[in-house]
Amino acid sequence: MKRRSLSILPILIGICLTLPAPGTAVLEGTNHLSADGISLTIDFGNETSMSFLDLNATDVLELIQSVTAVDVLWYGDLAYVTGIEGISNSASEGKWWQYWVNDELASVAANKFLLQDGDSVLWSRQDSAVGGNASPDVTMQTDTSLVAGSAIVAVVGLLFLGILYVKGSRSVMAN
Repeated sequence: MKRRSLSILPILIGICLTLPAPGTAVLEGTNHLSADGISLTIDFGNETSMSFLDLNATDVLELIQSVTAVDVLWYGDLAYVTGIEGISNSASEGKWWQYWVNDELASVAANKFLLQDGDSVLWSRQDSAVGGNASPDVTMQTDTSLVAGSAIVAVVGLLFLGILYVKGSRSVMAN
C-alpha cells in the first residue's frame, strides 16, 4: 500500500504545479463576475494622461473600452491593443501600448486578464518593457515560482525513477 502511495505522489505534485495562478487568465467556458472599484490610468507617453475611478469590468480590454476608443488587432481569441484614443503603436519610435495591473506588467492578452475588486490598471505607451524598460513608477519583478516549480518536479521525477529502478532490481533478483 505504501508503494502505491509513493507512485501517485509525483502525479499529484505535477497537477498542483500546473494549476493557473488565481485572477490571471480566462479559461474557455468559464464565467467571471464583473469586478468593482477599479481605477484606470492611461499614460500617453507625452506627459498627457487620463484617470478614471470606481469603474467596473470583467477584464482589462472591457475596462479600457468602457471609457475610450480602442483599436484592437485580434489573433484568434487574443486581443492586442494597437491604439488608444487615436494614438497608435509606433515601430519607428519604439513606442507600444502595454498595461500593468497592481504595478505588475501583464503577460496575457488584455481580454484574458480577469480583474478583481479594487484593482488598479495602468495603460502606458512607451518603450517596450520586455526589453528592460519598465513603467517609470513600476519596478519589474522576476517570478521565481516557475524555476522553483521546475526544480521540484525534476527532483520528484528523479525520486520516482529511483523507486522504479529499485523495485525493478528487486523483481529481477527475486527471479
